[in-house]
Amino acid sequence: MNLDFTEMKVLKQFAFLMLVAVLGFSCSDFFNKEIPISLEDHRSLLVVNSILGEGQEELLFGITTSRSMTDTTSLIITPRDLDIDLILNSDSYLPVSYDSSRNLYYSTYKVQSGDVFELNVKSEAYPEVEAETRVPMPARILDARIGARAFDSNGRPVREIFFTVEDIEGEQNFFFMDLIMTREEWGNISDVSTFESPLRFFRRAEFRESLAFNDTFFENASVELMLWMAEEEFQNMIYNLPDFYVRLYTVDKPMYDYFTQLHVHLRNRNADLFAGEPINVPSNVKGGFGVFGSHSFMDFKLDYQEFLD
Repeated sequence: MNLDFTEMKVLKQFAFLMLVAVLGFSCSDFFNKEIPISLEDHRSLLVVNSILGEGQEELLFGITTSRSMTDTTSLIITPRDLDIDLILNSDSYLPVSYDSSRNLYYSTYKVQSGDVFELNVKSEAYPEVEAETRVPMPARILDARIGARAFDSNGRPVREIFFTVEDIEGEQNFFFMDLIMTREEWGNISDVSTFESPLRFFRRAEFRESLAFNDTFFENASVELMLWMAEEEFQNMIYNLPDFYVRLYTVDKPMYDYFTQLHVHLRNRNADLFAGEPINVPSNVKGGFGVFGSHSFMDFKLDYQEFLD
């Protein structure tokens, strides 16, 4: 009997499935075993989360504690017996107070690019933690413009948005980009559907969508990047909004690493994603967990008058 290639392939697949089934039944006792796992006692540490932005006049610090995976009590505990030092540019101490209504620690100061903040938190009940951030200088948007109507890979109409970024020389830089409107009730655009260029897509903690990228591919130079946004959303904006901006955030590395990895972590928790890889979210808080980061930004107004009927 002669079998062609397709028939042989089908027989091989069938034989493989039969082998898997036999092995599965023979190993069922092994897979049904209960294996005791001993978990070490969890040592609770302080968790500090704070992002400082250029121009911000109230500095907020979420300080909580880490919990054991077997702890069924409240996940949010803010210690009150903390001794907090917030040092500005190595020589000035900023007072830090606790706001019970928001369950946050805060200080007042207008953040400027180039500022260096050092945070030191002591407590009798928890190990001391330290963190530091330097507010980056803002990179420049040299130009931004609206391009032609196009179609994405699914055939949906989209609008090209171009922006040119000038890198800051002498250091590696990290960026987030948003599309901003002046009408506050609309918030930031949240449905930039797809994009081109070496940009990574991520969702920030407040669930606004942004683009994240760094200067690896255009170090010490400038580059024009393009993204696509849904054409329907574009048309709604230009007829209903007075102003439309590209906003480029220049962020420090701890902030960049934290939010891009957090995005991957949240994506891998999707119920539709089988066997999502666990992600270690990075921390720059010595002695504890969390992120202490900062950013500056620049806005560039887009001209869309020519697209109005």
